[in-house]
Amino acid sequence: MRRRYKHAESAFAVMLGCCSPASAMTPAQRNVVNHAAHALAAEAMCPAFRANLVLINATMIASGVSPARDDVNERLQRRVVEIMKEMSGRSQVITCISFNTLYGPRGQNVEGFITPK
Repeated sequence: MRRRYKHAESAFAVMLGCCSPASAMTPAQRNVVNHAAHALAAEAMCPAFRANLVLINATMIASGVSPARDDVNERLQRRVVEIMKEMSGRSQVITCISFNTLYGPRGQNVEGFITPK
């Protein structure tokens, strides 16, 4: 009997292997999560900015990290809280300028992870 979907098994295997759990992330994947956390912290701390969730999610998925996984989401949330604690003693103006410099439309770390509201 001939299979109707001869590539279905390999496609499923690729989908399963797409995204690493948080505990098995490579350094590059952890770096992407860290940048995403900075953008989310910027949105929480700076009323003039919004995290570009479409770009953040696409970047995470492209690096093999699923933002929908609970373990990845927990790691991301923990990192956001850590960043907010680190930045809490600083001037809001300086903090927001720093976030914009690093993650804004012409960001030095990642362009476009945050956008003006």
